[in-house]
Amino acid sequence: MDEKKKIWVREIMNPDVEVIPATATVQEAAKRMKEQEIGSVIIIDPNNKKPIGIITERDINNRVVAENKLPSDIMCKEIMSSPVITIAPDIELTEAMHQMATQHIKRLIVMEKQKMIGIISQSDILEIAPYMIEILQDVSKIMNERYKSEFLAGYCEKCGNWSDVLDEIDESFICENCRTKRNSSNF
Repeated sequence: MDEKKKIWVREIMNPDVEVIPATATVQEAAKRMKEQEIGSVIIIDPNNKKPIGIITERDINNRVVAENKLPSDIMCKEIMSSPVITIAPDIELTEAMHQMATQHIKRLIVMEKQKMIGIISQSDILEIAPYMIEILQDVSKIMNERYKSEFLAGYCEKCGNWSDVLDEIDESFICENCRTKRNSSNF
């Protein structure tokens, strides 16, 4: 199995991105996040609608609540994380994961032709993790079978004859004849 199944950012990104203008208050952003049950909103330039920042629950906690500021008095542009980190939709998921890990971020804005088309987060990746683990297990089984079929030739440990195909049974490598005799004596 030389070709692995590739998963693309486009396949797991969320195309529904909540946006709010930079001039909105942090309180408005927090309300939107609560209503939509999301952990971030993208801050857009009111003139050209392009993403210029992101506000996360952590930003609100660290830059507003922890500093005892009133969310209704602060505009989003004052506490947003900027610039936004972006990724193209035709990038492999593993690259997105690597980018998140190396840049210590939890979300990437998906951009195509200078237009925001989605967002991908660590939680999106975790949702497909069981599927990815299943694929890895299948690949491991295939590689293990290939290893056995390619490398288990030699002298039978029971009869001493050469065999192109040895089977491991009870921690011994035996030929097909000895395996057949063993199986028929078990009945």
